[in-house]
Parts: sequence; structure tokens; C-alpha cells
Amino acid sequence: MAQKMKTLLIYPRFGWEWDIMHPDMPMGIAYIASMLRDYAKDVKIQDMSFDKSFDELKQVISQYKPDVIGIEVLSINVDNTFKIAELAKKFNKKTKVIVGGPHPTFQPNEMLENKNIDIAVKGEAEYTFVELINNLEKEKALDNIKGIVFKEGNKVKTTSPREPIHNLDLLPFPAVDLLPNENYFSQPSIEPMPAPGINIVTSRGCPFDCNFCQPISKKLFGLKHRKRSPKNIIDELRIIKNKYNIKSFSIVDDLFVMEEDYVKEFCQELIKANLNLKWRCNSRVNTITYEKLKHMKKSGCISIIFGVESGSQRMLNLMKKNITIAQTKETFRLCKKAKISSMANILLGYPGETEESLEETIELIKEIKPEMLSVNLASPMPGTRLYDMVKKEGKLNVKQYAEFNREFPDGIKLDNLTNADLVKYKKKAYSAFYKTIFPRFFIHPYFIKSLFYRILTLPMNERIKVIKGYTFALIKGDEHKRR
Repeated sequence: MAQKMKTLLIYPRFGWEWDIMHPDMPMGIAYIASMLRDYAKDVKIQDMSFDKSFDELKQVISQYKPDVIGIEVLSINVDNTFKIAELAKKFNKKTKVIVGGPHPTFQPNEMLENKNIDIAVKGEAEYTFVELINNLEKEKALDNIKGIVFKEGNKVKTTSPREPIHNLDLLPFPAVDLLPNENYFSQPSIEPMPAPGINIVTSRGCPFDCNFCQPISKKLFGLKHRKRSPKNIIDELRIIKNKYNIKSFSIVDDLFVMEEDYVKEFCQELIKANLNLKWRCNSRVNTITYEKLKHMKKSGCISIIFGVESGSQRMLNLMKKNITIAQTKETFRLCKKAKISSMANILLGYPGETEESLEETIELIKEIKPEMLSVNLASPMPGTRLYDMVKKEGKLNVKQYAEFNREFPDGIKLDNLTNADLVKYKKKAYSAFYKTIFPRFFIHPYFIKSLFYRILTLPMNERIKVIKGYTFALIKGDEHKRR
């Protein structure tokens, strides 16, 4: 009779050496956990986002005694992954350590060079993980499982690729009940969303070709954009609303606002469900129409996040972003017309950046007047064309995996700019942003309402912290640290 195995899925925190303002729920391992549970497997999640050290994990491993440990690995948490794998083997050298996620998808052999890691999963992992646990329980060979790289004695074997999941509606809803919800729901929501809120995933795959995230995205999720049905998404929201009394949700995938008929159907189903939820999503500026915005506004959408990246068309072309400055300006104009708050994500320091292109970005921020702004520094993530390019040209300055983050100003050696220049222009961008915000407090009622959604859902002591944060940011012209 096959032995039933215990599986512990772990999401390593990026690092305790810096503060994480608002960690997102790790939906990847939540989906895997729900699949394992559907197949009657014993599974537990240790989300380390709120852990202060490895002590909490040690206690969980000691008490739960897992036979299998699965770790979701981003490039930035490779070092912590190695520490977790070593810890697992110290407790029980027979424990199987499996890694998955973006980094193992494009660097599986590198991960397996670590003596404590046994198997790397490439691409979508729900069905792969179920098959792995089944075979490990029955002590069967792993050669027939698609999408893995594994050790067999002194050999490393690679199986054939696994096809992306065609029908996402067949997946069970993610096991958010296994996550530390008391911590997530007590966190102030990122403005302007009312709290408590939750993240949901509505689609996978991206047909676009930006240099800073391809081809790793295509290796993870394939070329085709696959969508869940609106009814399936509403069913998940209804369950979460009834169980946790959420007030908002964020659609975290990049391409929700693509097909007009799909957006319209989703919004109509959401209105019909009468869940009374506010929501936000991500979008590209070249997929927005006023008709879509009207449907979204009517169904409760209060905010959209856009990858604006730069005010220089030359820089956008270098990034292969496939958008125009004119599209950005028109999209932000339409959002204001529809009374939906817009957030601009800006990327500074991409190769080819100059003071002229940075000044163009500052001018664009002043013109489009976003209700929210996030300014990030270009990070050459492993597995992307950007990484390959700067490495080939000898311009990769990142020395360790922990430095692959959007706050590290020295990731790429630029021809015309110093690190100090990037930091200066990041502050200048925020200064321009706050100068456009202040007068609009008195002009646009919808902006006041959306900005204070978050503040009014907080306890009084947290409200004071947030108001202080905005006040100091306005005075200093610097980034407001959200908490």
C-alpha cells in the first residue's frame, strides 16, 4: 500500500534585511495546495512573508514532519531557498525538496547543483505536483512526469515539456485559507482600495514581448493568453466574500483589459452577483477604450495600474514595449473622464537612458497627472533578454541574487548616467507627481474619494501614520512609503 506523504509548500520572504511594505499573497503555491487537497493529499503552506526569522519555519517542520517540501523560487530569493533546503535535510535527509517558479523554470540545472535540492519544476506546476506526489508515494520512477528536471543517482534527467493548462476553469480555487490571512487582512490596503482586500488571478500567458520580462514569462505560461470564464471568477469572489467579508479585490494578472466583450461580460456578471466590491486591475495603455472603462466603473472598478515606463518614445522602443506616448496620454485622459483613478508605473535606468529621456518622463508625469505613481529602477531579471543583453555587454553590476530588486540603483552600468543621477531623477519624478496632486484635491471629487478609501478603513493610529507619510512626501517631494 502506498504511503501517504505530507507536503509543506513554502514561500520564502525576499529577505529580512529590508522592509516589505505590502506583501502580496503567493497565489502560485495557493493554487498548488488546492490541487493537492483536491486529490486528497496532506498539504500545508508556510508563507514566510510575515516571519521575522527562520525560527517559525523550523517549528513548522519540526511539528508537521513533511515528507516533501516545495519552494516557490524567484531570483531574488534563491539564497533563502538554499537555506530552506539545507534546513529541510537537517531535519530529515530523506525529505524530498522540490523547487518551482520563475527561477527554476529557466535555471533548473543551476538549482539542482545544490546538494539539498532533488527536483525542479518548469512552468505551470499544478498537475506536475500532483503527479510528483503520486509517484513519490508509490515509489515509482519520475521519467514519465512532464516538465521536471530531477536527480537520479549521479545523473540529472530532464523530461519533455508540459503543455500549458488549456482550461483554467478546471483548476480549483486557490487555497487562501492555508495562508496567514489574519496578517494579510490586517494590512492596510494599497491605496485607494478599501480593506480588507484580496488578490485574484483571472488569466495566464502574455502575447507581448517586452525585453524586461520575456522570454521567461512565455516559458512559464506559454504564448497564448488564457482566460478564466467570468462566471468562474465571480464564483470564487462570492465564496471569498462570504467567508472573509472582503471589501475589495485586485486582479493581479497583467492582461485583464484585453477583449471588450470579455470585459463587458465580467462587469455584467459582477453587477448581477451584487457582491458590492470595489476592485482594481492592471492594463496596458494600448488596450483601453472608453466603452470598457464605462462598464468597469459601473461594476465597481476604482483604479487601474498602467505600465507607462517612460516618457521617451525612443526608450519605449528599446524596451520593445509596443506602446506610444500618444496612447498613454489618451488612456489617462479617458480614465479621468470615466472617473477611475489611474496609477503610472515608471521604469528608470533602462539601457540607453539619458538625462534627456529622463526629463521627457518627468514632463509626461506632469501632463498625464496620475492619481498614483510608482517609480522603479530597471532590474535585469535572470531569464529576460534585458539580463542577457547587459551581461553580454559587460554592464551587469548585480553580484548576488538578493540585489535583483527594483530598489537597487546599481544593477545596470549605464553609459551616460550614474547611480546618483537615477536616485535624483526618481526623487524628481515623485516631486512632479505631488505637485500635480495637491491642486486636484480641490478639483476632482472622485480623486478625493478614491484616495481616502484606504485611510477611512484604517484604525485611527494607522490613519495618522498614512497621513504623516503623505504629508512628509509632499514636503520632501519623495516617495511615500506605504504601510
